[in-house]
Amino acid sequence: HRCNSNPEEAKIWITSQYDDGTTRWRYLPLHLACMENPPPEFLVESLLRIYPEGSRMEDHKEMLPIHYACDNGAGERVVELLVKAYPACVGRKDGCGRTPIGIARESARIVISRSG
Repeated sequence: HRCNSNPEEAKIWITSQYDDGTTRWRYLPLHLACMENPPPEFLVESLLRIYPEGSRMEDHKEMLPIHYACDNGAGERVVELLVKAYPACVGRKDGCGRTPIGIARESARIVISRSG
């Protein structure tokens, strides 16, 4: 797939701006993959293999990819991949003050364990 043929694209922010030049929104491909419902494991894994630093990058709402994954019914393996790439993400709050665990509880779709 595209991750293999164009790996440099995993590092490119996709953005939209207002007329005055301020950012309307910005996402890495990893953020977008984690917005899928549920996030596709093969794609998240490929993007993390190419650009693991993407797991640490906040978007315009101060959300990490794991915040989106937890809100969109991510499977255990996807959450595991994101936590392995950036262990501190479990305690990171988004712009609304929510942790990935809190988002998962709100969405009632997955459960994150701190064990392991």
